[in-house]
Amino acid sequence: MREVKKVVEMGASAQDELRLFLAELNTMKCIGQNEWVVVFDAAGPLYGGQLRAYNPQNLSVILHNVTCLRDGRRFPKVLVRGDIVKRIEWMPRSQYEKYVSDLLEAKAKAVGGGA
Repeated sequence: MREVKKVVEMGASAQDELRLFLAELNTMKCIGQNEWVVVFDAAGPLYGGQLRAYNPQNLSVILHNVTCLRDGRRFPKVLVRGDIVKRIEWMPRSQYEKYVSDLLEAKAKAVGGGA
């Protein structure tokens, strides 16, 4: 009950943000299978993971077992807003794992000076 009270006592802008977030979750379509995808933004590959849900109206996606393809950080779940999604590529898990490891290895070499 305390959490509800916190939401009620939030400022108007925070309540608006929460309302928009909950409305977006209401339009999400859940995915039953383990679909491995890579989500691209304008700068290239952004996140990779299992696609769990998507919003067909604005292309927002929820990923599970996520790897940030910019720095290799891992997250249990990520919501990627549709306004930054430029492309979504599906691939089999074995191909996904090779793609992620090759990409992160190349980035590490580039940062380390090719060592």
